[in-house]
Amino acid sequence: MKMNSAQIEQTLHQFKAQAIPAGHPAMPQLERLFGAHTFFLNREGLNIVEPVEAEQNDGRGASW
Repeated sequence: MKMNSAQIEQTLHQFKAQAIPAGHPAMPQLERLFGAHTFFLNREGLNIVEPVEAEQNDGRGASW
């Protein structure tokens, strides 16, 4: 899934990485390979972050 700027900012507070900008020359190839996502790059490599539901219904909703 493509994240909006607020979701990207929230993700970067929880995950040490850099978001690959939408205009980056590698984006067309990444999207052909993996689909329409927001991609992050860190020391371990390429990452795709998706929201997950909390394991317990604690009322907080989805976390990134």
